[in-house]
Amino acid sequence: MSPSRLTPAALLATSLILSSGIAAPSHAENYHAPVVDSSLLPSGSLHVRVAQTSPCVTPIASPNLAGHMRTQQFHPLVNARPIWPLTKGEGQTVAIIDTGINPNGRLHNLQGLGDFDTHQNGLHDCDEHGTFVAGVLAAQPADDGFAGIAPGVRILSIRQTSGHYGVFPDPPRNMPPQLRQHYQERPEDSPGNVVTLAKAVRMAADAGATVINISQAACRPFGMDLGDGPLGAALQYAVQVRDTVVVTAAGNLTQTCRAQNVIHTVTSAAVPQSDVVTVVSPARFDDLVLTVGSVAQDGRPSEFSIAGPWVDIAAPGEEIVSVSTHGLVDAVRTEDGQINELRGTSFATPFVSGVVALVRSQHPDWNAYTVMEHVKRTARPVAGGRNTQLGYGIVDPIAAVSITSTVAQGSSQGLPFRERTTAVHHTVFSAILGSFAAAGLLFGISRWRQRYRSNQT
Repeated sequence: MSPSRLTPAALLATSLILSSGIAAPSHAENYHAPVVDSSLLPSGSLHVRVAQTSPCVTPIASPNLAGHMRTQQFHPLVNARPIWPLTKGEGQTVAIIDTGINPNGRLHNLQGLGDFDTHQNGLHDCDEHGTFVAGVLAAQPADDGFAGIAPGVRILSIRQTSGHYGVFPDPPRNMPPQLRQHYQERPEDSPGNVVTLAKAVRMAADAGATVINISQAACRPFGMDLGDGPLGAALQYAVQVRDTVVVTAAGNLTQTCRAQNVIHTVTSAAVPQSDVVTVVSPARFDDLVLTVGSVAQDGRPSEFSIAGPWVDIAAPGEEIVSVSTHGLVDAVRTEDGQINELRGTSFATPFVSGVVALVRSQHPDWNAYTVMEHVKRTARPVAGGRNTQLGYGIVDPIAAVSITSTVAQGSSQGLPFRERTTAVHHTVFSAILGSFAAAGLLFGISRWRQRYRSNQT
């Protein structure tokens, strides 16, 4: 079976996910993450023969931009500004594996690393998807009030998919030479599948990325082969060999990915296999990735966010604002004139990647497993406790940086945590900073927490 194709986990483009019939699972078994075969670790270039097949999208500011800006930038759920005196993510390298990134004045310290097109280097984005992701994560502050979660990070861009390009298929070996040129003039499927994603993950890890953001997903009905063995091997390599935290989208319900999994409150690791009807990759490699679901700005689960036993945490994925070469935007205009606002687990993911970068900057001695566990354990719990749609809760930038957890370091084999202590204590900022500025920061955080509690009642 050919490798599953990926789609950006945003609801602004046609899905590329394959779909087919469901194999009936056993009702007596629990769901388990796939076993990784490290021998499948891929290598090689992302380059394929491509041609652009449709016009690029146009990023725009919708009439709702001002309201979306106020909601996103200063909402207690995602406002990281109070901890910027401690860290903005300095010293961290975040690789964004996506549709590329268009350079603009708000994305400093941006470097192209890889591309499916031999004539590009990751710094061209016809879909604008990767550019929006980068803005949510790392846009520089400006007079308009917008900024990314971690504006101090270095960004590496790898373009490994696009909905506006097609790949020239290899002609059959027995095709007469005079027909080969005609055959090659017809690009077919868009570039990007779970195998090329695996290559991109290894490329990013080898380039020194401390965080990898994957706002893409492939899904198939449970029981069908995703062909993602190489991706599992690449994720294992990134986390256990290169000590990289990989953050990935939970994926969205779409016309080709229709079946929602049964939502469970998680009191143990056991979820009935019969309740998992849709499997998402790379999210399903649960011990190796931090998987992000989406919430609305009021904290309710987004209707489109795919649930699953692999979902670890959530962040806002609706009413999203980001940067582009056109300035601040919150929508795109498609070729047929349709206007689509930015929403999807794609845009929830960089919020969490940014928080991971902040934590790694603050605690450079913590390994990837410790960071992932800490970010989950400091999430703001949701009503009813941990569940398979929002995981441990909504990511909390201030808690993640300002609370020191007694989570034990993960083993050298990268085994999942089995025993954890739950005691946490607030970091004494005055001891860290050793100055009066620390007292001011504590006061600001205290006031922030008071406002948050009042908003929750």
